[in-house]
Amino acid sequence: MGRPGLSKNRKFPRLVRALQPECKRFAEQAARGSLELLWDTAYENGEDYVGDAADVEAAARWIGKPGILCRALLTAGGEGESGFIDEIPERPGHFVIHDLYDHAPEYVKKRMAREASRIEKGQTISAIRREAALKRHHKTDATGNQLQTAVVHTAANVETPAPAPAPAHAPAPFSAPDIRDERRRSPTHQAGDHQPPLEEPARAFPEELAQQLGKRISASPKTWRAFIADAIKHPARQREAAAREFLRRSCPEQGHGLAYLLGMIREGAGNPRPDPVPLDRRSAWERAGFESHEAYEAAGAERTQEILRQA
Repeated sequence: MGRPGLSKNRKFPRLVRALQPECKRFAEQAARGSLELLWDTAYENGEDYVGDAADVEAAARWIGKPGILCRALLTAGGEGESGFIDEIPERPGHFVIHDLYDHAPEYVKKRMAREASRIEKGQTISAIRREAALKRHHKTDATGNQLQTAVVHTAANVETPAPAPAPAHAPAPFSAPDIRDERRRSPTHQAGDHQPPLEEPARAFPEELAQQLGKRISASPKTWRAFIADAIKHPARQREAAAREFLRRSCPEQGHGLAYLLGMIREGAGNPRPDPVPLDRRSAWERAGFESHEAYEAAGAERTQEILRQA
């Protein structure tokens, strides 16, 4: 990643101008992106060598005409000055990134040092990885053997327990309890344990619907009163539609109670029909508060004349 002051470096505007004929108004973005990609490749490889012109432009993901980006990077410093890349004197046509070791992040410098040490020792990356894998494998074997020895030694010192006496009678076969049956038998879901007075549900629902809710939902009278206080804040059609949908889905038998029903009411479950807007069949002059149609027309004409005078 480039330093924050990259765009203020004198070489960067020169690079942008060199790319403008090819990139037009996106030359600055192309210059910045090319440099970032080029540096990322060098950071990953741990060395400043990039390759020839084709390698440089491939690392920067350049899709313009071949040679333009490489030449712009090389000459960005001007006459007699280094650009963003330098040509290797001993290998004409091959390039390295200018001063990469001086500006690279700390983790890249460590990687470069390891890479230089590897090259100096004449080791390949595959050989280093193979050696590391063998070390991990031997360590695992040693640990496993120690654990196995400890287990055998411990087992040898444990006194063999006396055999347990045979049971007088064979135990009854075990069967896992049905969680759903336990839930239905539990006080929270057993209908009838806390049946509220009929007047509580009847405050918010029709009588037949209130009876069904009272029989199938178990809740204390206090809980019912709190539920009714929130439910009656919503239109009656919305409450009734949600309650019928609640019973149709067998929600009480699934363990859902009044809080779940209140949520369905708030969300408009059951798609209740909206209350119809009352239709006012009076004539326009009656709705406007005039005693006759003539008075209504006269007021309209007077208002028109007043508007014309103001204009």
